[in-house]
Amino acid sequence: MVLDLAWAVMAVVILFLGGEMLIRLLIGTSDPMIIRNSMMSLWLSTACLFPLGVLFVMRTSMQAMGYKIVPLLSSGIELLFKVIATFCLIPVIGYLGVALAEPVTWIICAVYLVIVYQVTWTKKMPM
Repeated sequence: MVLDLAWAVMAVVILFLGGEMLIRLLIGTSDPMIIRNSMMSLWLSTACLFPLGVLFVMRTSMQAMGYKIVPLLSSGIELLFKVIATFCLIPVIGYLGVALAEPVTWIICAVYLVIVYQVTWTKKMPM
């Protein structure tokens, strides 16, 4: 988790110092609308890198401990939320819905896995 937090902080610094320049370099455009939307998407995703790390750690750890169904359900929830965003969120708020769909999904799935892990772990601990 420490490495995840370090990477998230480093990504925020990189984005703050040179995000627009990187977008111009990678996309090859100077269109202000494209750059503004790209920066918005990057900021939203970068702000949620820590929950993404929690999601990865929890999913992988639970699979390694033999919990196969819960991580699979997490992936199903992720797919379901992306479909809901595609049909409900994006038509209403446009590109902001595209940018929000992934980070919100990461947070929801990470919270789900942490809760399931806590409930499962406390049941198995001897009193």
